[in-house]
Amino acid sequence: TWRCNLACEHCYLGKAKAVDMQVTDFAALVREFEAMGGLRLLISGGEPLMHPKWNEINAALAGLPVRRVLLSNGLMLNRESLARLNCDEVQISLDGLRAGHESLRGPGSFEKAVEAARRVNESGLKLSIATMAHARNLEEMAGLADLVQDLGAGEWGVDAPCIAGRLSQSPELAITPAQAAGAMEHA
Repeated sequence: TWRCNLACEHCYLGKAKAVDMQVTDFAALVREFEAMGGLRLLISGGEPLMHPKWNEINAALAGLPVRRVLLSNGLMLNRESLARLNCDEVQISLDGLRAGHESLRGPGSFEKAVEAARRVNESGLKLSIATMAHARNLEEMAGLADLVQDLGAGEWGVDAPCIAGRLSQSPELAITPAQAAGAMEHA
């Protein structure tokens, strides 16, 4: 889905839209992926939980013999949704400490993402963290590394943004390849 409950400055999709993959197309794609011997299925968006037929998509994930990873901003993840989730792992986007994260994702989003990460860990699902390195979080990477470890994440990926979507309207967030490499050394 292109639906999202945030308007992140770095989003490559740009403005959220009511554009959703059909559940039948999703199920067919998943079957094809499994037949190809796929190992790790990433369920992404926008915010996947905002898909109007999320419950049907989640049902289609049940029992798949692949590693199923939900990519989420965490805002809609509560104990009930985690208990029903047919995934093996949840990857939460955490783009810095409070200042760096909220400069991209908006006020109040940092604490909600951290709380969601803690709930994922408590649920018994594997937790991973995804971070987008940007000009406003480079000085936070060492502290973020400590937080990621404290949250108990099994994996931490740091990426650099491409100038597309909303980021083309905020070029001051872009970083050089050398800066990106320095940020990635923390993960």
